[in-house]
Amino acid sequence: MSRRRFPKPNNQGKTKGSGRYVRLTHEVLNSSAYLSLTPVARSALVEVKRVYNGRNNGALAVSARALAERLGVSKDTAAKALRQLVQRGFLEVVAPSSFGWKAKRAAEYRLTDEACNLSNQAPSNAYRAWAPNRNTVRSDGRADPLA
Repeated sequence: MSRRRFPKPNNQGKTKGSGRYVRLTHEVLNSSAYLSLTPVARSALVEVKRVYNGRNNGALAVSARALAERLGVSKDTAAKALRQLVQRGFLEVVAPSSFGWKAKRAAEYRLTDEACNLSNQAPSNAYRAWAPNRNTVRSDGRADPLA
C-alpha cells in the first residue's frame, strides 16, 4: 500500500494548500512574438497573468504605475511594455484607461491565450500571427524592438 503524494481534491476540484500559479505554455514561450519581447515586457506579461484568477479575463485592470512599481522600473518603461504586449498580440485592450479630474481608471485587458470570461470568446491566440517588420529601423541604425 503506497502513500498518496498529493492531497485529494475536494468537490470543487481544489486541493487544500495548493497555491496559485501563472501558466506560460511552451507554445507561448517558443513563439516568435514572445522571443522578440524585451525582458521588461516578458516580466510584464507574467505580472498581467498574475492578475488573472481564472474568472476575470477581459477585466484585467492593470495600470502602468502599479506595473512599474511591481517591476521596479519607471512608469514610461512599464507603459512601453504594455504597448509591446498589445502590439505582439498577447493582450487586447477591452477598456482604455482614463486619467482626468473626473475619473482615474486603469486600462482593462484580455489575455489572448485564455478564453474571455466576459464575452465568452474563445482564445484568439493573436500572438501566433505576429511577424517582425523588417523595414522598421531606429535613428541609430538598430532595429526597433517595438516593431
